[in-house]
Amino acid sequence: ESLLEEILLKEYCDPDTADTSTTPPTCPARVAADKESSRNLYDDVDDYNGYTTTGGIKDVMGDAAPGLTVYNIAPAVEVDDSTTDLTGVTAKKITVWVNSPDGAIALIGYRSNY
Repeated sequence: ESLLEEILLKEYCDPDTADTSTTPPTCPARVAADKESSRNLYDDVDDYNGYTTTGGIKDVMGDAAPGLTVYNIAPAVEVDDSTTDLTGVTAKKITVWVNSPDGAIALIGYRSNY
């Protein structure tokens, strides 16, 4: 839940390339070079696409979270780049998969451009 919240608090568009003269900001096409190199530098929702952990849940700095060593974020954080229409509001669907010894669970949230 904390990772999903972390992602939802990030920018909808990459702030390095977004056109902020429009309201809401206009997002250019995403390219691989736009992704920041590590989680502590992620500045937008799309940076988390493909993020995984092994050896337990980690905080934003990469340190293991006590008591969560048997859980992993896997197969990945999935950001649906095709936008989702939520009753007239365009949003990105974010799915965080958490694997535990008892199975997997998906946590889903939506981030709109505001």
